[in-house]
Amino acid sequence: MQNPSQAPFHSIRNESFAAVIHNKGAELKRLVHKDSNTDIIWQGSPDSWTGSAPILFPIVGRLKDGAYLWDGSQYSMPTHGLVRRATWETTEHTESSASFRIRSDASTHRAYPFEWELTAKFTLTHEGIRVDYRVVNTDAHPMLFSMGSHPAFNIPFAGGKLEDYRVCFEHPETFKAYRISDELLSPVSYPVANKGNSIHLTQTLFNEDALIFKNIRSRRIHLANRLNSTRITLRTGGAPDLGIWAKPGAPFVCLEPWFGYDDSLDVTGFLNEKPGILTLPGGKQFDAHYEIEFSIG
Repeated sequence: MQNPSQAPFHSIRNESFAAVIHNKGAELKRLVHKDSNTDIIWQGSPDSWTGSAPILFPIVGRLKDGAYLWDGSQYSMPTHGLVRRATWETTEHTESSASFRIRSDASTHRAYPFEWELTAKFTLTHEGIRVDYRVVNTDAHPMLFSMGSHPAFNIPFAGGKLEDYRVCFEHPETFKAYRISDELLSPVSYPVANKGNSIHLTQTLFNEDALIFKNIRSRRIHLANRLNSTRITLRTGGAPDLGIWAKPGAPFVCLEPWFGYDDSLDVTGFLNEKPGILTLPGGKQFDAHYEIEFSIG
């Protein structure tokens, strides 16, 4: 039998849900509600988007010119950072939870010259799954970073078609979104059509890429439909920023709680001046989480 610490896929389950996490990226690949046999998480497709729920660190989105400046040097980094395609170490695997870890090394230093450790723990609950992150600055000097999640949800998950579904917010929002223009964040926001504090999904909603909201009030975001009361709830864990995205017309939508966001054309390029960047003192840790809940009406 393969050693669980070396297995690429890790299955966990409880009485209500089953999930699969892959060591590559510590990525949640499946979440199934057992009684209804509902696949909640998009499993990826080469025809649209191959991801499922990548972890974004130490940046969220794109850098201007793909690079940034720090301590007199320039560094390049791919979109969404360094860890989503890296192989993580499995540190714990129980029947209903699994934990993973990745650390800085010589290869990460070429793109990101900080000393760090990042862990992710996936725990099934009675309502769904909770994902906990911990970033540890393992150096004495301050560390600058962003952190984000990118879970994608199958649409439809309760009958009907894409246009029967909407994204509902817990609290009233301004609904002024930023778009991606020439692969960077537009510096100007614009109103997004909404009804009853919700955004209706359409085949063309994401023709101009993602909707990105800064400083949202809501801590719970729901995916609901007009046919019944079955819904998916994303608890953001207090993340201040939110991306909503899908490939136009594809049968999924991503609800993405972020600490940080893409560069815009007017950024200076200095990492310490990057909008939305977090600073973690030497020897300290940063904790974040999100939760996915599924309920049948």
